[in-house]
Amino acid sequence: VSFYPALSQFSESSKEKFQDIWNHELEVMISIALPLMVGGWIFAEKIIHSFYSTSFTPSILAFQILILTVGSIFLYRPFYDAMIILNQQAKTFWITFFGAVVNIILNLILIPKYTLYGAAWATVVTNLLILAVIVFYTQKFTFIQLPYLRIFLTFLISGAASVLMYFAIRQLFIYSINIFLLFLVGSAVYFFSLSMIKKYILIYVEK
Repeated sequence: VSFYPALSQFSESSKEKFQDIWNHELEVMISIALPLMVGGWIFAEKIIHSFYSTSFTPSILAFQILILTVGSIFLYRPFYDAMIILNQQAKTFWITFFGAVVNIILNLILIPKYTLYGAAWATVVTNLLILAVIVFYTQKFTFIQLPYLRIFLTFLISGAASVLMYFAIRQLFIYSINIFLLFLVGSAVYFFSLSMIKKYILIYVEK
């Protein structure tokens, strides 16, 4: 939301500044999406058992599956913003409509056999398809250019920081603490690792 006003401001006055701000939004979204998915997968059991009884144990796997949806939503948000700001609202409607149809079909197929897990996977697949379609439409109908190298490096850096976070919070003496403290520890490890890895890579590139 904080990027939206800046993108709107430069949508007509400066394509270069629009692209630069959009690149930054995409980088931020990737940096948030990866630790959310990794952390959500790890924390799932802890979260469910912290707030609900053991009768909710079957929902742990559903939570882990659905956390992938959160990641995909973060990833396609910059593309959605660009489409709306650059007057491609009608196409975003059809993308959403396509997603709704796909989701209904997948639910009809998967729920009878896999129950709530089928519904969770239907949601994940639907959002991944929406991500793929909106990336294609953004490139086709707007002046946005995908910064492939920047995307790769952001995934690489965020992925490495997420792995370090994973190993840190999986330690038993850490994993046994309160869920809120666990979240703070995981966040601190992630953002510290992210900054250090990014700093090292920038130094390497400059050399």
